[in-house]
Amino acid sequence: MVLLVAPVLQGPLHQLVGWMMFLHIREFSEQSGPQIDLASDSEQIEFLNLLLGGEQFWENMAVNTNKNTAFKKQPRHSADTPGVSGPDGAGDQYPTSDVTWSSTNAEEMKCFIGINILMGIHNLPEYRDYWSSDLNVPYVSNKMSRQSPHV
Repeated sequence: MVLLVAPVLQGPLHQLVGWMMFLHIREFSEQSGPQIDLASDSEQIEFLNLLLGGEQFWENMAVNTNKNTAFKKQPRHSADTPGVSGPDGAGDQYPTSDVTWSSTNAEEMKCFIGINILMGIHNLPEYRDYWSSDLNVPYVSNKMSRQSPHV
């Protein structure tokens, strides 16, 4: 396609327009839109991983959640109680003063984000309603206890 512009301007712009009179613009021939290497029968998590950057995202989210909890709930050290946390008392890489806390992992982070997405789609009046036996949202209540998200 050749762009022809009529020289109706005076002065320095007239010279620029004269130069543009025979400007050749190549036709766009590249493939447009998202380019992905996923099969049409791929799982939804694979598409989400493409958006977020893969499995490393979930690992980073779990590690930083654990570090944040350890920072916010620092253990009170004494001779009798070294900084041990976890419901089994076995210790933790990120010890906290909360004995009910256990370090999380990438799989739990995927579940947590999935539940948050579901809560955005399946709206209920109160947060606690997702665990209510009356309203029965088993994907939430079977996957995570009501206390788990409260860090």
